[in-house]
Amino acid sequence: MSKNVWKLYLVSCISFSIIGIMDLFKGKYLSGTPFIILGVLYLYFSISSFKKYKKAKDDLLAKIDPERLDSELIKLIDEGREIEAIKTYRILTGASLKDSRDYVDILNGKNA
Repeated sequence: MSKNVWKLYLVSCISFSIIGIMDLFKGKYLSGTPFIILGVLYLYFSISSFKKYKKAKDDLLAKIDPERLDSELIKLIDEGREIEAIKTYRILTGASLKDSRDYVDILNGKNA
């Protein structure tokens, strides 16, 4: 489950809720009520998707062995594939591009 899915559910929740509230203010109770219900459902979907995303990310980070990760990254650096090492570090840790590049540069300095 990607990070963008729960954001999409959240935006949908807000949109449906606003449409429903506007219909209720206009006195259109039959069309406003379903939009409010859809807004609440999408809020539920957003929260559950975020929890799944967060749990999957935490599980992945818990499975990473730091020493093995460093040795794999050093192996990639030795082969001249620094960009792939940065990508690997980003994917496995969820770090930003700058942080990943800094980490790989530190490993490259240790290795030299």
